[in-house]
Amino acid sequence: ESTWTAAFRDFGAVSAWAKPYIAFAADQGLIKGGTDGAFSPKALTTRAEAAAAVYNFVLQEED
Repeated sequence: ESTWTAAFRDFGAVSAWAKPYIAFAADQGLIKGGTDGAFSPKALTTRAEAAAAVYNFVLQEED
């Protein structure tokens, strides 16, 4: 069970099929959520957010 299920204040609004993937990405440090503690599952992803996720993934692959 991911620790992120409680960390994102709006994790309950995430579609059931997406929850394990979001939890995994958060556990791996690929995504962090907003400054308000929300994941915002219905919001559009910005170019900066997508770039940050890819960058975090690349950094992990180098380790």
